[in-house]
Amino acid sequence: MAQGITTANDIPPAIRDVYQRMMLEEAKQTLVYRLFTDSDSIPTGNGDGMEWYRYDDYPDVTTELTDGVYGAPRQPVRRTIKASLSVYGDYGKYTKRTVKTNLEDFTMRQVEKFARQSAKTFDKLMRDVYYSGISYVNATNGVSGTPGTLTELTATDFGIVTKMLRGNEAEYIRPMISASGLVNTGAVSPAYFAFVHTDLRDDVRNMKGFRDVKDYGVQQPGYAMELGSVGNVRILETPYGKLTGSTYSVIVTGANAAGEVNLSGNDYSVYRHGFGSAGASDPHSMFMTIGWDAYWAGVVKNDNWTADLRCIVSA
Repeated sequence: MAQGITTANDIPPAIRDVYQRMMLEEAKQTLVYRLFTDSDSIPTGNGDGMEWYRYDDYPDVTTELTDGVYGAPRQPVRRTIKASLSVYGDYGKYTKRTVKTNLEDFTMRQVEKFARQSAKTFDKLMRDVYYSGISYVNATNGVSGTPGTLTELTATDFGIVTKMLRGNEAEYIRPMISASGLVNTGAVSPAYFAFVHTDLRDDVRNMKGFRDVKDYGVQQPGYAMELGSVGNVRILETPYGKLTGSTYSVIVTGANAAGEVNLSGNDYSVYRHGFGSAGASDPHSMFMTIGWDAYWAGVVKNDNWTADLRCIVSA
């Protein structure tokens, strides 16, 4: 007969552990690049692309007319922007044993994971639409790197981009937040929005004039990923910010600068094909599949109203 002290290590995990059927909570608020895009749909059966247009402003007239004399007629300049739909999607294939013997709601967990996959997919695609479709400005006013070429972010650099957007008549996305009587709070200027990589959060907080989101005057909730503001820019962080080598791209945008297009009724579709649905190719009704697809296109509608502020992280 075996003798000795029995410890927890002698009890198999299957006996001593309680199985938690609920899946661990996931981060759902880290996706920022689609927050301020316009959304349009193409009716089914009407093609796979969309075209927008605008007319350039006529130049100001500062010379008075001479009686009896007229100049050449002004001709409008019409500009078009096009976007064509692409299809994105993925799927999984599962055995009956996997689904029927699993202690959790396996099917629902996979549907949730595919939904998360699609959200991250289109967030990154929209980020890359911004990146490839707009002009860049180098941050050059910091002390890390080589001053005058590419440095860490500073309030001065955000000010330069703000002046550029204001000069192009870009509208603010959010109005001013008024001051309040609460301690250590203050007003926040009407603002554009910037999307920064999480690596840059310390540099952002160290900027001159930075106001933490918790110190906004009116205590209405900020965005889940909002760090705060500097000047006329409110700043959202994301772990999915654009990084190329050691260069970070901070997208600063005004209202109506970018948009998305989907196919009406097909912007996100989930498919579940049950066991045996494949007919003779699944003679034991052994397999089921879950998948999704979506028709999507992203577009920069006015590249004068958004900019890529490029920088490095401080040493």
